[in-house]
Amino acid sequence: MLSAVELTQQARERQRKGDLEDAGTLCEQALRLDPHCFEARTMLGTVRLRQGRVQDAIAELEQALVLKPESLETLCSLGDTLAAAQRYDEAVACYDSVLSTRPNHFDALNNRGNALSAVALHREAIASYDAAIALRPENPVPYFNRGLARFALQQREEAIADFDAVLAREPGHAEALQTKGHALRMLRRDEEAAASFSEAVLRNPYLKYAMGDALHARMQLVDWTDYESALQRMLDGIKEGRAVAVPFVLLALSDDPEAQLACATRYAQLNHRVEPVRFGPTRGGGPRKIRLAYLSAKFHHHAGGRLIAELLELHDRERFELFGVSFGPTIAGDSMRDRLESCFAEFMDVRTLGDTDIVELLRARGIDIAVDLVGYGENARTNILALRAAPVQVSFLGYPGTMGAPFIDYIIGDEVVIPSGFEHCYSEQVVRLPASYQVNDSTRRIPERTPSRIELGLPEQGFVFCSFNNTFKITPKVFEVWMRLLRNVQGSVLWLLRGNATAESNLRREAQMRGVESERLVFAPRIDAEGHLARHHAADLFVDTFPCNAHVTASDALWAGLPILTCAGRSFASRVAASLLSAMDLEELVTHSLEEYERRALELASNRALLQLVREKIARNRRTAPLFDTHRFRKQIESAYIAMSERHRRGERPQGFTVEPN
Repeated sequence: MLSAVELTQQARERQRKGDLEDAGTLCEQALRLDPHCFEARTMLGTVRLRQGRVQDAIAELEQALVLKPESLETLCSLGDTLAAAQRYDEAVACYDSVLSTRPNHFDALNNRGNALSAVALHREAIASYDAAIALRPENPVPYFNRGLARFALQQREEAIADFDAVLAREPGHAEALQTKGHALRMLRRDEEAAASFSEAVLRNPYLKYAMGDALHARMQLVDWTDYESALQRMLDGIKEGRAVAVPFVLLALSDDPEAQLACATRYAQLNHRVEPVRFGPTRGGGPRKIRLAYLSAKFHHHAGGRLIAELLELHDRERFELFGVSFGPTIAGDSMRDRLESCFAEFMDVRTLGDTDIVELLRARGIDIAVDLVGYGENARTNILALRAAPVQVSFLGYPGTMGAPFIDYIIGDEVVIPSGFEHCYSEQVVRLPASYQVNDSTRRIPERTPSRIELGLPEQGFVFCSFNNTFKITPKVFEVWMRLLRNVQGSVLWLLRGNATAESNLRREAQMRGVESERLVFAPRIDAEGHLARHHAADLFVDTFPCNAHVTASDALWAGLPILTCAGRSFASRVAASLLSAMDLEELVTHSLEEYERRALELASNRALLQLVREKIARNRRTAPLFDTHRFRKQIESAYIAMSERHRRGERPQGFTVEPN
């Protein structure tokens, strides 16, 4: 009969071959023979972890440490297993215990850094990675992990240096290529980013999100090679439940809300641990102000900050106490930052805090409603919400789609962006405002002087179509419509926002391929917000992109008095411009197919009198229609917040509703 040690040796061999079921059975047999067999306990813990039975693995390793408390390797393994269970504080405590005895324990240093990074304590994590690199400078792993931490801290050049160090040691490291691509993209080194993403896919076609990253990077460059088949492969992968794209990428490429829900749900499952905390109903104590926290990375001179500024100023301080939670960059001399900060009873710059620390901060303040203004956008800190910073959590304004996450209770929309019957495409409960969901700042100034067309690089005569959307939103089908319009409207030009040199060159080439002289594409440089509003007066018609519409750019156009023609699809992101136009009583500028869109654009470009009537209607409605009535919007969204809070106080589950007009 085999001894417990011999059975454990057999189990180890079975585990190496991937036969986890037999390995576990052999360990159990060994422990029946000798319940005090340390090797069998540790081996069973390893097997259970590989089987995904994390809690069982923790139990086995804890028992093994009772048998042999001096085993640093087992203590380190317990830390790894606790980290797998997302019990990061306990994991760090295990690594610290190992390091107190052996300060040069490489795995403990590296994995301690990973646990700290998981709760956004990136600076502390970097110190651990530095120590691990000093021990084993030839090992690529801590360089990669340090690069991730530096990227999270927006230290992009330093992150790229770390990823290059990884690639120097392991040239085929797909994850390093992918994350280097993200850092390059943030630095607007778009061509290098696209090359890095493409190489990542080449090295590992199944790498999480790499397919979507590569396609999005190519869209930034207007590289439409293999576009349709690449998009279909991505959509097929999403239907199969694979993590082929981050949710944001899909918004610009497809108007299928079911696919967007599937993509977001998978992303949330893979990236955000859900804290099982539940807040009970609020009872007693009499009425008090609702404590409302706005969470954003864009409390500065950014489109997101500009949209919400007046709402924050107008909030009813008798009913609400406002808290600002900022995890985005600060820019010296930013007047918008000063304006936004002054709106809050307390403004918290939490960039240097970990997720759990931020959650504790908000719980200590007794926040009733946390409003996320970022979603899955740049610099998101979604784990704050996954850890349940507040009893009611809301997605608003910053992300035009579902987050597919169980920890977001409500999404604020309207009847246009989320029509009745589409609720099943959203994991959140849908709250509809009476007009558009998009708040605006009605105090924005437009300079009195409009630059001349010549100053702007436009022809003095001729019709000016414009589209000031980001380059990645331009799809081949929409571009073909634009080129037909240019061919049919003599002397017309298309005025686009400048992206990068490669995109500009590719767009000119694509125009020539469709029989349009490249000079008829004019590119506008990026300038300050007021100057940008003023130059809209030089255009005749804003032609929207599809499937991702103009959002802030659409409200900019309407505020400046420029008609915008849109094509509405099925998803939130493809219906935003339609929402804004509806809230301006301009439904005649909303189309529902690219064929209708093209016909209507040609009609408006060919009939100056008709276009002038539309302009006059915009001028009349700008001061009276709901879109730019921030006072009315404030009352409506406050009604929504009050209804959400009262449901919670009664102990009722979140439920969608429509706010009545006031």
